[in-house]
Formats: sequence, C-alpha cells, structure tokens
Amino acid sequence: MAAGPQVGPVLNLRRTLEATPARVFKAWTDPNEVKLWFGPGDYTTPQVEIDLRVGGRYRFGMKPPQGDIFYLSGEFRVIEPPKRLVYTWAWEGENQEQETLVTVDFVDRGGKTEVVMRQEHFANAEECAKHEQGWILTLDKLPRLL
Repeated sequence: MAAGPQVGPVLNLRRTLEATPARVFKAWTDPNEVKLWFGPGDYTTPQVEIDLRVGGRYRFGMKPPQGDIFYLSGEFRVIEPPKRLVYTWAWEGENQEQETLVTVDFVDRGGKTEVVMRQEHFANAEECAKHEQGWILTLDKLPRLL
C-alpha cells in the first residue's frame, strides 16, 4: 500500500520491551489484555471491543480517575501478526477531532520487541503533542503486563 502525501504533524515513538513480538502483539490486540494496560497514567479502559480483521473496527471506553467514560474508535487497515498493525484513530463525542492513522511495527530484537509507532494526519501540533504525552504515559504501563 503506497503512502499518501503527509498532512499535518507526525508523532514517532519507539520503545523496547522485554517480550517477544507475538506476546506484545497479543497485548495490543486482545481485548482482555488491552483492558489491563491501555490508558495514560491513572486512566483505565474498562470497555474494549476489537474485531481484529482488515476492515474490522475497535472501540475503547477510557475512564479518567474522576469523570465519565469517553470513547475512541477506528478501523483496522493492515493486520500482519505479529509484525504490524495499521488502524485509524478518532475520539467520539465532545472530544471529537480529525481522524489520524496509527502504524505500529513490532520488531524482533532477539527475544525483545522494539515497538515502532507512528501516528499521522494530526490537524495541528497541539493535538500531536497531546497524543505524544498520552502515548508515553500509556506505554509506560505496558511492561507491567508483559
């Protein structure tokens, strides 16, 4: 699939984890596992629906420490277990913003996995920066599960 022209700021993150690509891929795609780590800081994700197929959708209900649950959802574009996921990302309701595209590569580093993540098509640098902070805090929780 050829990449289209880049629009807006791009977020790039890398993280090396002490687990195999298959294990990290499962943590990223199994609803019961996503509930255990996804969400920045003290946020939880008590509602997770994943239809893991190209064209399938996902929907996560995230909850801040104080406040109501809110949702993000998208569609899977590429699924190559345990190497790559590509999916759209959009907040629902009042948090609604421009849809972005997330690409996650799970690179085998001899029993470890380097997660190489790219999120693109942000409307502006502020949205990109907010997502970067959220992803950093979210990825900080993943090693505890693995």
